Amino acid sequence: MTPARSLLRNGSLLGAGLALVAVPLFGLYWLLGHPRQNLEILIPRDHFVIVTNVALLSLAVAAIVLRSAMLLRQARPLLLSMGFLSLAGLFSIHGLTTPGIIVQGHPDDYGGSATGVMAYLSTLTAAFLFAARDFLPASWRERLPAHPRLIALVTAGAVVLTGALALLQPSVVGSLGVATPPVAYASAVITISLLLYAAYHELRVFASTGYPTSATLALGFAWLAVAQACMTIAPAWTLAWWEYHVLMLTAVIVGLVGQFIELDRRRQLERFLAPSLVDRVLSGTATSLGGERREITILFADLRESTALEERIEPEEAAGRLNEFFEAMDQEIARFNGTLDKYLGDGLMALFGDRAPYEDHTQRAVRAAFAMQDRMRQLQRQSDERGQESLRIGIGIAHGMAMVGMSGSVARMEYTAIGSPVNIASRLTSLAASGQVLTTSRTYRRVEAQVEGIPKAAARVRGLDEPIRVVELVGLRSPRPRDERAGWSRLRDMIIEAGREPELRAALLADPHDGQRTRALDRTGRDLARRILELWELPLLSGIPDAEVKALLSRASLRDVRRGTAVLRQGEQPDAIYLVVQGTAHVLITDGDAEHHVATLTQGDLFGEIALLFDTARTATVHAESALALLAVARDDCYELLSQAPTLRERVEEIARARMSESVPERSWAARPQGS
Repeated sequence: MTPARSLLRNGSLLGAGLALVAVPLFGLYWLLGHPRQNLEILIPRDHFVIVTNVALLSLAVAAIVLRSAMLLRQARPLLLSMGFLSLAGLFSIHGLTTPGIIVQGHPDDYGGSATGVMAYLSTLTAAFLFAARDFLPASWRERLPAHPRLIALVTAGAVVLTGALALLQPSVVGSLGVATPPVAYASAVITISLLLYAAYHELRVFASTGYPTSATLALGFAWLAVAQACMTIAPAWTLAWWEYHVLMLTAVIVGLVGQFIELDRRRQLERFLAPSLVDRVLSGTATSLGGERREITILFADLRESTALEERIEPEEAAGRLNEFFEAMDQEIARFNGTLDKYLGDGLMALFGDRAPYEDHTQRAVRAAFAMQDRMRQLQRQSDERGQESLRIGIGIAHGMAMVGMSGSVARMEYTAIGSPVNIASRLTSLAASGQVLTTSRTYRRVEAQVEGIPKAAARVRGLDEPIRVVELVGLRSPRPRDERAGWSRLRDMIIEAGREPELRAALLADPHDGQRTRALDRTGRDLARRILELWELPLLSGIPDAEVKALLSRASLRDVRRGTAVLRQGEQPDAIYLVVQGTAHVLITDGDAEHHVATLTQGDLFGEIALLFDTARTATVHAESALALLAVARDDCYELLSQAPTLRERVEEIARARMSESVPERSWAARPQGS
């Protein structure tokens, strides 16, 4: 369609819509100006039957639309559906509370009745939800689809409770004064303003896209605004007052029909486009080349040995297996609010944090990766039961700044992300073995408190000067019974204080359960404080100045390591230096296929210092013989610490000299080594 024809078509539809709004407005104006023709039709029983039946029908339709919106997990259709749900629900209560039918009362006392209150609440609540689709911040709207069932239950529950109160205590509800001046006038002004605001935004979408759904919604919102005016200024039970019932019911029906069309079109579009792009298309936002710079997390997943599998089975079976895989992975990505960017042969690319900024996009990506591996194990069991060959995947994750938006040519565009994290995540996926989830040490630090990881060998990525340090994510950490960060903060302050005050230090070492100041810690914290303080009595930390102790503890973190876990592995790049607080570990060196035990580490022993001092690969594997409690200082933090703590640095270098014949290199400790 040419621009001229499109403009003419849209202009014609807009003119028709304005005429449809003008007709009821003129009818209201004429009836109010001719009181004799504005007949009073006092038929409470007919009002009860007509309004209740039609409102309940609208309520059922709204519930069906709401279910579709919940499946889509999109904020705009969810808010729109809840608006119609509350409108139909509260309007049905308006009919059920008709005076003289179910509840006591006289029809003349409309303003002071529960019937009048429900009429005003139905339009006000719906108007707020309709307008919220546009005036709520994007970050707020992004959070809504995460709990669609909860939101729907809260909305439906509020409607049911309101109805129960109105039916059981109609006099109490009627005494609220919502339907009597001046509150009624204020409520009407707010409702009409919100409805016109929502109608204006739908007209903008219609002007940009020409979608009839937006036109029907704009018309429905405008009719509701006129209905609110009729409700407010027309005398109860007159023809002008009955006009508001007709307008409201018509608006609900038209709006819900438009919503059916909208949801069906959205479902069709989301089969081919990313949800972010669907939102832009349906909202009328121009889709031009370019994008915006944003920090996001990229996830790649790729099937292992799929090419060989496709050579052994028929093409139809291969296509069916591949579709089954994509369907399962897409569900898990959507569950954690990610965007499926594209399918890549037998793999896929997903984005987290691209639609609206949220701080936990990396955590969502990691949890999605674990969920994807769990689904793959389920698919493997199903394949085994059917006698089919199993499918497995490797996953790579990286975060960073990227350009997010439209890419391609003017003739053909696609929504995607471009930048260094995309290349890194793709490279990690190619390195990941079956069942593995790999990330960089930089990305791992963002989720380290919630996720367990094992350092792996460094890898090079095309376009980067330095190799990236790789970490395998092995699972979520067990939840702690207390806030670990807050507990470590209190413990660290206690140890620093004990380092300055010999009496407190002696009291803790003698009996950690005694003393006023130790009561701020729980029993586990007091025991751990005593063990850390015992370290200062050992040769490693004996005589270290208090300022250096404070610098060490301010950069350290507490790590619990389960028995049998490899804390670090031979050949991997250094990520931290460790100090044993409690437990025993074995140091193992691999020579070919043989593994040799060379040392045992106990309380007060330092390890990881050689690789860190020389900035080389680990020279041995450290294996937890028992449960370990470790003080760990991350690599970059450790270089900064050693530059500020000369006594501690001298001790660390002394340990390194005793363990190897090669001398410790001279270096400027103030400078941090480069690398991700």
